[in-house]
Amino acid sequence: MFFHVVKRLALVLAGYLVAVAAGLAVLLAVYLLLSSIPSAPDYFSALALSPIVMLAVPPLGLFVLWLSYILTAPQAAITPLLSEFFELRSVFVHAPFGMIAAVSGFVFASPTLAVSISLTDWADIGIVAFSGAAAGMVYWAIAGRNAGFSPPP
Repeated sequence: MFFHVVKRLALVLAGYLVAVAAGLAVLLAVYLLLSSIPSAPDYFSALALSPIVMLAVPPLGLFVLWLSYILTAPQAAITPLLSEFFELRSVFVHAPFGMIAAVSGFVFASPTLAVSISLTDWADIGIVAFSGAAAGMVYWAIAGRNAGFSPPP
């Protein structure tokens, strides 16, 4: 039983680390695709250049990844423990958990967002929620499919 719980906790940690990186990749890909729309806001094209900058300057890319881990860690610690405790194994549970973690991290990183929210902020929240759902699906593929602290029969 002890080794099963340790294995599950290791899978949760590995799933979280890979899911955040995958969520960032999806986020950048969505901004890259949206920047090609003719009437897209100007900052979409600036964000579309960020993957090139992160590849050219690896410490900057690692900083963004580290910052994403910091911003999503508290909520990402709660949701996997809930799924492990209640043995929630559905992708339809983990995708919304990923959305919640991503959007709450985005709102936490933007303290002025709560004071005044504009139309482009809603677009950003939708894009972040989409990338969070993708991260939740990646987490489900790694650790969520077999969630549960009780060992299999």
